[in-house]
Amino acid sequence: MLAYCVKFGLTDGHLIYATGEEEEKLHVIDPPGIRIHCHALDLDQGPEQLLAAVDRIGQLIRFGARSEAISRA
Repeated sequence: MLAYCVKFGLTDGHLIYATGEEEEKLHVIDPPGIRIHCHALDLDQGPEQLLAAVDRIGQLIRFGARSEAISRA
């Protein structure tokens, strides 16, 4: 993820990995100030719960990116 962020000039990258009950983590690589967000996705759920979890992660990514753009404006 770090290589992609450096290559494309991104400040944030998101990793989604399969796991049990892990908490979300943030790693900041400084310099150059790149943030790698690690999202845990528990695959031991029913389809509805899994889709809700994917939607929640998507909202975190979407609104996190939007709030970052707003704070830079």
